[in-house]
Amino acid sequence: MPPLFRSSLSLREVSAQDFANVARVSISDEHALTIELRDPDVLFPHTLSQLFIPDSEAWNRLGAVEFASRPIGTGPFNIDDISTERVQLSAHVESWRAPQVDSKEYIVLPESASRLNGLLSDQLDIAFGLSPDDLTAFQNSGTTLYTAHLPAVLGFIFVTTKTGSPLQNRAVRQALNYAVNVEEIVDAVLAGQTVAASQPAHRKSFGYAPDVGAYGYDPERALQLLAEAGYPNGFTMTAEVTLGSPTESLVYQKIASDLRSIGVDLTLQTIPYGTFVSHFRTGNWAGDAFNLLFSSEPNLDALRSIRYHSCMWPAGWYCDQGATPLIESAKSRATLEERRSLTQSVMARYHEQAPAIFLYEFPFFFGLSEKVEEFSVVHSFVEWDGVRLSD
Repeated sequence: MPPLFRSSLSLREVSAQDFANVARVSISDEHALTIELRDPDVLFPHTLSQLFIPDSEAWNRLGAVEFASRPIGTGPFNIDDISTERVQLSAHVESWRAPQVDSKEYIVLPESASRLNGLLSDQLDIAFGLSPDDLTAFQNSGTTLYTAHLPAVLGFIFVTTKTGSPLQNRAVRQALNYAVNVEEIVDAVLAGQTVAASQPAHRKSFGYAPDVGAYGYDPERALQLLAEAGYPNGFTMTAEVTLGSPTESLVYQKIASDLRSIGVDLTLQTIPYGTFVSHFRTGNWAGDAFNLLFSSEPNLDALRSIRYHSCMWPAGWYCDQGATPLIESAKSRATLEERRSLTQSVMARYHEQAPAIFLYEFPFFFGLSEKVEEFSVVHSFVEWDGVRLSD
C-alpha cells in the first residue's frame, strides 16, 4: 500500500464575493435550476464551475461553523481530525477522483526554514512556499523545486486617494514603473522562473492584452517624467507590505533601492496580515503603497481583480472615473469576443494609467522529496488525487 502522505500547509483566505451577482435561484425540475443574475455576465458559467455545494443535510444539521471543522464532501480525502497545527486525512476510496495514497497530513509550519528542513530531513514529502534560493540545497539532496505559475500578477499598489500625494499624478506613477528593474528582479531573485508583467492580468487570463508591453527599465525616462510632473528632486513615500517569504522581502528591498536612484525615498513597513485585511476593507492605509496580487482566479477573468482597483470598491485606493464606463461595458457584453475586446481595452488603459508598479507573473515554489513520483498544480490548486509516492 502507498505510504502515509505528509505535507506542510500554508493558510489562505478564500474569496466569498464571486457570486454576488446572483439575484435568485429557483428549482426548475428534479435535475435543473434556474439562476437569475443582477447584471449580464457572459463568463458566469466559468465562475459557476467553482461553486462547491456542501451536503445539505450535514450543513443544515451542523451549521457553518461546525461544518467547517467536520466537512463532508466528494473529494479524494476524508478529514479525520483538524487542529490549529495540523489536519489529518484518509483516502476517500469512493470519490470520483480516488487518491493514489492511503492518507495524508498537513502540518502548519509558518517559517520557510522549518519547511525546508522538514523536507531535507525526510519528515515532509511536500513543502509549500519555498524559494529559488533553496535550489542548491535541492540539488545536493536529491529533492526537487517545483514551480507553479499562478494566474496572478504581483503589483506594488499606489494609494492615490490622499490629498496632495505625488501619486495622484499619472506621470509620477509611470516614472516609478520605469525606475524599477523588474527583469533584474526576475533573474536575480526569482532565478528566471517567471516573466515581467505589463498589465494587471496574467497571460492566461481572459481579456489579457497581448499587444501591451512591459514598461522596461529606463531610469532616464523616469527622471524626465518626475521633472515634468514637478518633482525634479523626487519625494518620500512609505509602503506597507506583508511578507509571505524571504524572497518577497528581497523584491521590495530592490524596489526601494531602484527608486532611491531617481530620488524617491521609499520606507518599507512590514505589517501583519490581519492589519492588511483591515486596511483592505476600510481603506485606512497608513502608507502610500502596498503589495497585492492582481488575481484572475477562479474564472480566469482579467476583470476580476479590477473591481478592487477602481471606483467600484467602497474602500478604494484608486479611482479612474474614465475607466468605469469601459469596465461596466465590458462586463455587460453578450458575446465572448466583445467581452474579450473591451477587457483588453481596460487592460491597456490600466497600463497607461499605472495604478501600480506591475512587477511579474507570480510564481509559487514547492519542494518535493525523492519519493514524490507524480505532482501537478492547476492554477493554484494541487491535484491531490494525482499525487503518487514511491513505495
